[in-house]
Amino acid sequence: MERNRKKTTAQTTAAESQPKVFQLDNNAMGTINTRENVVCMTVVSRDTNNLKAEYRAGFVQGKLQNSTILSARDNTWDNAYLTDPSHAFPAQPNGPSQAEQKTAAELSNSNYSYFLDYLRNKATAPTTAERLKRLLFRMLGIYHGATLEKPVALDFSGVWLPDQTYFTPAELQVGYETPLSFMDVYFLNAFNDLGDVISNAPGTGSGGGRESCSAFLKRSANEVILTHNSWMGFLSQSMVQTLAINGDLLTVNAATPGLIASGTDFGYNNKGILFNETTHRLSRTVTKANGLWIFWRAALAEQFSASIDEFFDAISLDNTGSYLNGYMVVDAKNNQTGLVEMSYRCFVFYRSNGGKYAVTAKALDGYPCTLDYDKEMVTANHLMGINFPASFQVQSDLQSTDN
Repeated sequence: MERNRKKTTAQTTAAESQPKVFQLDNNAMGTINTRENVVCMTVVSRDTNNLKAEYRAGFVQGKLQNSTILSARDNTWDNAYLTDPSHAFPAQPNGPSQAEQKTAAELSNSNYSYFLDYLRNKATAPTTAERLKRLLFRMLGIYHGATLEKPVALDFSGVWLPDQTYFTPAELQVGYETPLSFMDVYFLNAFNDLGDVISNAPGTGSGGGRESCSAFLKRSANEVILTHNSWMGFLSQSMVQTLAINGDLLTVNAATPGLIASGTDFGYNNKGILFNETTHRLSRTVTKANGLWIFWRAALAEQFSASIDEFFDAISLDNTGSYLNGYMVVDAKNNQTGLVEMSYRCFVFYRSNGGKYAVTAKALDGYPCTLDYDKEMVTANHLMGINFPASFQVQSDLQSTDN
């Protein structure tokens, strides 16, 4: 199986320097361009039906990224081994075992079933459900674009959803060096959540390898500077991804091809919201296999939020104890900055209009969360992101170590 490893400058071919363009029609098109180790993709889609616009955007993305999505799946497995010194999952080089692939598929399918139930639940806010459906139809479009010649005529009413009965059994498997399946695309998007759920299951090793990152927010006069740096495995296929869909524009650093959002969480939207995150180091968490995993919540926050409060509301819709991050957020239109930190039981929310941060907390278990924090990491002038929470409550819950 060919891996999509990066070539050196001397190896870059003339074909790579030429943009690849795919166009469905005048309302859905995109381009992807590779220059040395930099990959940039832009997709534009519009339709009177939001779900159809998202599906067609995903289809264009699938056509543009194509076989790199397949290599990203295999590289994700390989990176999980190479970047985890304990080699907990997978436990051996050269790919996962059949049993490990089965575990990933069972957990992914179970979570997907929960997600569909969440969308159908009348208690879910209609706007939230509609936006999550948009993301789901884009994910389906990515899969179809990578595997089919042309889009499928689907029911875009919002009533029908692509549940497990829509797919063949092979499409619900998670593979390695096999043809791409729908659940492979789900696996790519959900990998950070999935990895945490697996590594915290009884009988498995703790923690597990993951990319490290650093982030910084600085207020300077009337400007806000936001930076982010991801440290990832050599098989990673990080890229720049811009989506313009029915009035929503989102530009992110995407961790791999095949994603509906960033996966490493750095970018901005056309509503004035900029964001980054660093993942909290932890010695303890409590994860949920069946919950609204944070890859859905982050995608929701990043594409649709028009304020720092809306970003927090989306991130804190659920707490699955997986991929626990600290998100720095900027509202450029209103000169506001914020920080969202989380443990498996508490969300801590910092907001500033230019002065000292006001701090509030939200706990989904009904118990209180303290508001004290590290005054060097959070000041009126800057926020520091070093894979370590500023909140003392989050530090305590996660038994975080500052190393």
